Amino acid sequence: MLTPDETRRYFRQCDPDSPLDPSDERFVDIDAYNANDEPVRGQVWVRDLAEDFRNSDKARCELFTGLPGSGKSTVLRQLAAELAKPAAGEPKFFTVNVRAEEWIDPAAPVDVPDLQLAILYETEKQLRIEEGESAEYIADEGIFARLWHWLNTTEVEFRSLEISAVAEANVPAVGKVSGSAKSLMDLRSSPSLRAQIRELAQNRLHTFLVHVWSAHEELWQRAKKLGFAGVVVMVDSLEKLRGIQSNFEDVLISAEKIFSQGAPYLTLSNKERGPDAALVHVLYTVPPALTLRRAMHELRFLPMIKLRSRDGADYELGIRAAIELIERRVPRDALDKLFGADQREARCRAIVKWSGGYPRDIVRVLRQCVKQTEPINEARFRRILSMQSEGYRSALTVDLYPWLAEVSITHDLALRDDNVHRELVDRALSDNLVLRYTNDRDWFDVHPALASEPRFVSARAKFITARDAPEPKP
Repeated sequence: MLTPDETRRYFRQCDPDSPLDPSDERFVDIDAYNANDEPVRGQVWVRDLAEDFRNSDKARCELFTGLPGSGKSTVLRQLAAELAKPAAGEPKFFTVNVRAEEWIDPAAPVDVPDLQLAILYETEKQLRIEEGESAEYIADEGIFARLWHWLNTTEVEFRSLEISAVAEANVPAVGKVSGSAKSLMDLRSSPSLRAQIRELAQNRLHTFLVHVWSAHEELWQRAKKLGFAGVVVMVDSLEKLRGIQSNFEDVLISAEKIFSQGAPYLTLSNKERGPDAALVHVLYTVPPALTLRRAMHELRFLPMIKLRSRDGADYELGIRAAIELIERRVPRDALDKLFGADQREARCRAIVKWSGGYPRDIVRVLRQCVKQTEPINEARFRRILSMQSEGYRSALTVDLYPWLAEVSITHDLALRDDNVHRELVDRALSDNLVLRYTNDRDWFDVHPALASEPRFVSARAKFITARDAPEPKP
């Protein structure tokens, strides 16, 4: 068994909610596992995203999604490092990371002003630090403060922004709040304040956007003086947008409205200026359920690590990539102590296969193994996997079984033009019940944690019987 010190160390190294920097010793470059130009996640994600930004002479707006814990934040950190410190001859970009969950309530509908204000604040703050100045400057004197002041003094009256309107959140009237981080925190916590700011911006939407674009152009000019060719803003954690039971669909609809058709109101550069427009790119992470919306164009979906082919055969390259992910957190000698030297390889493969190639699940199960205080025999190991499976089984409802059975056989989402069905699929994707893979083309499968669930097994058998039944004679 592991010593108490080893247990604490490896338990902390197996945090499933912690994204990794490329410099972290636990980091595994998954896309480096590439045989015959077939990476285990379908493409070399960082390289492809970086090339789109580097080669474009116009500001781009990219949409990126994937399951929480699939590696999106790590990919974005790799991308930031790639763009900020490029190879010789490549342009250098000033990169901005915006953690949207710090400024946006993920359980409430989202709108354009919420995101644009958060992005402008963070971009100015991070550029100010790059310039060697104090970020506190932006609270009262900076570009963000000027936009906040404009919202306060626009001719649209703040009729309902009296103290009484926001008293429940203990927020002062907007006119008395400086353009600082507190402004955004109040915006996140007060539905009344949020509604008023949205109304003000939307009543003069084009003018609001022109102010935003002008602000980013000014920041771009400052970045150029520091030697950067352009700016790339990465808005992370928006994939966590999902309402509670009562407003689940409302939150997704709000995201669909602002991100559909290329997210025209979420760009950071004024295209009307043509070749003179600021080179300020932006990438948004969005909820994976948005992939089902017809108006979503060019939405990139980070898939799972491919562990098997569509025909069910093991895909060893992907399995090796996933096992390296384990060994970077818990080295082989420690794994030998946990599982026994003769069982280490088999149990690492079992964890990987149970996960379906989902990185967060691999780390989650590994953490449960690390904290065991008794030897992990076969019965205990199976119990650990079963307990982790319970979270998926508890998300199942009766109406899901027939559709999940179909997905597991056809490897297609089998979508129907039916709002009830679409909401059912939305929930399945949001609860990670269905995993996406990419190689020659996209395909889907049910999370392996459900494989032995009796009602799922029964539904699969019924689907196969119905599929293989001879057609009735005329």
